[in-house]
Amino acid sequence: MVTELSSQLFLITAAGYYSRSVTVADLNGDGKPDLIVTSQCNNSSNCDLGSVGVLLGNGDGTFQSASSYFNRRPKRLSAAAADVNGDGKWT
Repeated sequence: MVTELSSQLFLITAAGYYSRSVTVADLNGDGKPDLIVTSQCNNSSNCDLGSVGVLLGNGDGTFQSASSYFNRRPKRLSAAAADVNGDGKWT
């Protein structure tokens, strides 16, 4: 969930705990920016698993609720996105 705190500041929640980075990319090819949020822990009491949250953009500066993907390694600190085959698409 993305909550507007002021006209220029937003709070991203439901994408894991102890979030470490936010990466912007068009992940689903719809021309709208999406967010990748890496988190050290998957919940507030369990840091055995790290998580990566994906928030798809609505195109108006807001985002859908996060889809979280857990991994077996905690403390994910960053994520990167790139057009690795050079076709102009991120997907």
